Parts: sequence; C-alpha cells; structure tokens
Amino acid sequence: MKENSEGGSVLRRVRRWCRVEHVLVVSGLALLPWLVVLAAGLPTTAVASNWRTVWIGLDAAETVALITTGLLAVRGHRLHPLTATAAATLLVVDAWFDTVTAAPGADQVSAAAMALGAELPLAVVCAALAARGHVRPTDTCPTDARLAEARPTDARLVRWPAAFPGPCCGGGPVGAARPRGVPERPTVSRCDMCPGGPCSRR
Repeated sequence: MKENSEGGSVLRRVRRWCRVEHVLVVSGLALLPWLVVLAAGLPTTAVASNWRTVWIGLDAAETVALITTGLLAVRGHRLHPLTATAAATLLVVDAWFDTVTAAPGADQVSAAAMALGAELPLAVVCAALAARGHVRPTDTCPTDARLAEARPTDARLVRWPAAFPGPCCGGGPVGAARPRGVPERPTVSRCDMCPGGPCSRR
C-alpha cells in the first residue's frame, strides 16, 4: 500500500509539472540558445523559394482575420478576442518582415510607411479589441451606486424595463407590471446590467 501511495504521489507530481503552461515556458526557454545559434550561423542574405506565395499567403491570412474579427465583433460574439489577437499578430509579423527584408532605398521607405501608417495601427486596434473582449464582466458592470439609481423608487404601478432581471436570474418576467402599493423592488445584480452578463447570453 505504501508503494502504491508513493507511486501515486510521483505520478501526481509528474502531471503537475507536465501541464500545458509549464510546457510552454520550457519551450520558450529552449529557444533562447537557439537564437544564439541562428545569429552565429545564418547568412545575412539568402535566395528564397516561393517568395510570391509566402507574401500572398500572409496577406490572405490577414484579410481573413480582419474580416472575421469585424463580423464577430459586430455580432458581439465571444470568439472575437481570439480572431482579433490572431489579426494583431499577423499584422505585426507582416510589418516586421516588410521592413527588414526590403531593399535599401525606395522599397525600404515604402515598407516603413506601410508599417507605420497601416499595419501597426491596425494591430493596435485589434489588440485593444481583444483586450476589451477579455475584461471580466465584474470589471465592466455598473457599481452598486448606479444600480441603486437604476431601481424605481416609487410604489406606483410601473412596468419594469428590460434592464432589470428576467427569469434567468430569479426575477420576474421582463416587462411585468407590479401592483400599486407594493414597495418591493426587483433584485438587480451586476450580471443583469452588464451587456455580457448571463441574461444577455440566453
């Protein structure tokens, strides 16, 4: 029994260290000496095959990423931060290779202008869109003071607006009338007021 417990402990320890996060960190550290090898061994110039195909493929990937990000963002889809991140990465890569592979002179000036005037600004926009999409709902929802202001204060016959909770959050049906003389107010939570809350996803 003791041997089995020790074996299970070792297995749990191995699983803990073989998590995806740890594998990524180890892979990144392994690339550091490889950078030194590349710096010492690669030539400064080289003839590349399929040069046209490489750039067409990169620009096509950027096109798909930008269009997909825009369409998903307009619809408020939860996957738009992922496509925005991919688009920002592709744009930065494009700007980097455009500027460092351009020939001196007019080509280099054109590449720098394209990078500073289009690719990098678009990358910043996509990165901001991705970061905004990853904000937790509790960070963007109204404060308790704003919720208190949003609740009706009189006891007259009122029709609750759609901002107040529906059946999914334990409240009454949206738009239900509350009788005169009933001072009870609806329960409003942060998730109900937040556009990304659970009620808005149902």
